[in-house]
Amino acid sequence: MQSSILSFMSRKRKAPDEDEEEQRKKPEKRDRRAGYLEYEEEKRDRKFKKEWCQGREWLQHDDNHGMLCSDCKEYYAKYPDPKRENVSWTKGTKNYRLQSVKEHENSKMHLKAVGALRAQAAKPGETVAEKSVLKLKEDIAKKLVPMFRNVHALAKECRPMRDFLWLTKLDIAKGVKISESYQTTFSAKTFMTFIAKDVREKVAEHVQQAKFLAVTCDGATDVASMEQEGTCIRFCMKGQLFVKFAGVSAPLQADAPGILKCIIESLEGIGLTEDTLKSKLVGLGSDGASVMLGKNNGVASLLRKIQPALVSVHCMAHRTELSFRDATKNVGLYDKCITLLLGLYLFYKQSYRQRNLLKQCYETYAKKQMIPTRVGGTRWVGHTLKAINILLHGYDVIHAQLEDTLHQSGGTADMKNKARGYLRLMTSRDVLTFVLFLRDVLLPLNKLSLILQERYSTVADTFLSITSAQAVIKKYATR
Repeated sequence: MQSSILSFMSRKRKAPDEDEEEQRKKPEKRDRRAGYLEYEEEKRDRKFKKEWCQGREWLQHDDNHGMLCSDCKEYYAKYPDPKRENVSWTKGTKNYRLQSVKEHENSKMHLKAVGALRAQAAKPGETVAEKSVLKLKEDIAKKLVPMFRNVHALAKECRPMRDFLWLTKLDIAKGVKISESYQTTFSAKTFMTFIAKDVREKVAEHVQQAKFLAVTCDGATDVASMEQEGTCIRFCMKGQLFVKFAGVSAPLQADAPGILKCIIESLEGIGLTEDTLKSKLVGLGSDGASVMLGKNNGVASLLRKIQPALVSVHCMAHRTELSFRDATKNVGLYDKCITLLLGLYLFYKQSYRQRNLLKQCYETYAKKQMIPTRVGGTRWVGHTLKAINILLHGYDVIHAQLEDTLHQSGGTADMKNKARGYLRLMTSRDVLTFVLFLRDVLLPLNKLSLILQERYSTVADTFLSITSAQAVIKKYATR
């Protein structure tokens, strides 16, 4: 009770002057209301003014609907918005006031419609949003370019993808700006996929322009002991030869149907369908295996069902290697020569001590160090010629080192017996004479083999090279 009284006593009482002021305001309010009613009764008849259209191409007018916004009408007709269905500017308004026009011009609804229609009509790369995105993509692309180049280099040099990690660290140490989000081997594989896709698209463009093409293929075993079939295409366009890689595929079985399926899959990857092969395929190049060139069930015979005019060719470089092997098959001196070359290669390869002593002998004789290499391998002619050249280059050095091996106190009996046998072959007149003769024969054959292996060699180049090699070899027979 006491608090109620105190609050009542403490309330603010109005002064007499304030009461008189309020009384004066009431008549004014009544006067304003009366003025508004009078304005409504006598308000002027507003009309549309053509000068409002200056700088406002979207503003339209007709007597039936009044003022219309063409941009809002067009945009919200394509993209209806429930919140904008009853907006007067899309159906028409007769509120002929400049202020009304300006308010709509700056409204969110109008700006959204105008921006969308301009973006649709603009050319690629001209809108503000697109320019911003392109600028952002450009900055990202600059950081990805070094990483893509590293992956491409690894693929070209047949290096593992794990090398991508230390290459990335090397770029960072050199101050190259690269992305921080893709420094993994998985990203490297992803980059490789996109690089391969881009290359295939470019090859497909060239193939579509070519009138005729030939297919070359060969099989190999990878590190996982799985058969892989590699396919390339060869074509001529505007007088220039092109050889493009089509793809690698693993056949389910290493028979003719399985290999043919792999070839077709690789060709489809660059846009070559079966209909295209019917009109453009003219040749097939491969090794001489029966599964490839067999007359009845080989890959060549199966491709002739697609293109009957197909010409199959046994690889000329491979035929040269086979011819050399057949020519030396029953030659005793050749076997002794190969035994010497292969034995010296294994003698120094399997013994670190003997290889180190041979290097010391080269330093003593002041000759360039050349360690015996393997004979045979994938190229019999080239590898055999290299092994013979090394033997002749370091003949006196190897001879001295083998003699030293016989007198070594710490050498094993087996090692001494091998050295004694190699010395006997090296000092044999017949073997040494045959080595020199073999070198003379292999020189033109190796040159021929290299020309036949050239990517862009023509039939004319092949014919001239074969004729030249035959003439040199026949001249040796008349000595």
